[in-house]
Amino acid sequence: MITLQRRWPRVRDTHKAHMKKLQAEFEDMFLEAYESGEVPTFDMDDPSSFDLLFHVNWFRENLELPE
Repeated sequence: MITLQRRWPRVRDTHKAHMKKLQAEFEDMFLEAYESGEVPTFDMDDPSSFDLLFHVNWFRENLELPE
C-alpha cells in the first residue's frame, strides 16, 4: 500500500487522459447497469451493505482495460 501511495502521483500524471476516459466509460456503464437492475442497489445510509467484491468483479468483467 505504501508503495502505491508513493507512486500514485507519477502514475496519475502519466495516465491522466486514459484514466479520465476509463472513468467516463465506467460511469456510463455503471449507471445503465444500476438502472436496469444488473448491479444490486445499495443503501447509502448503510455503507456496509455495499458489496465491494461484486462491484469490482463486475467492473473487471465489463470494462475493457489496457494490458
